[in-house]
Amino acid sequence: MKRWVDALKRLIDARREPRRTASQYVGLTVAGKEHQVPLLDISPSGAMIGFDDPMEAGESVVIHVLDREPLHGQVRWSRGGRVGIGFDPATKQDGEYEEK
Repeated sequence: MKRWVDALKRLIDARREPRRTASQYVGLTVAGKEHQVPLLDISPSGAMIGFDDPMEAGESVVIHVLDREPLHGQVRWSRGGRVGIGFDPATKQDGEYEEK
């Protein structure tokens, strides 16, 4: 059983893109409302933000990071004041995120 769990962990880790820690506020549009939220980390395929209100998995959001194009995505999970967002494939980021 342990070998199966270890193999599964390796598979998951192999698919995961590197995340960069962030420490800035970004704009978040959800259900037509604008919020300023802390960006906790970001990768080409998603981000984690701080947001105290619970959000539903699958809910559409837009993240506005400084002068970049808006990042459209969906909530993947929400718990403990943190929200995981997966970016839409059409808006995936190329290259690495750099704080400005």
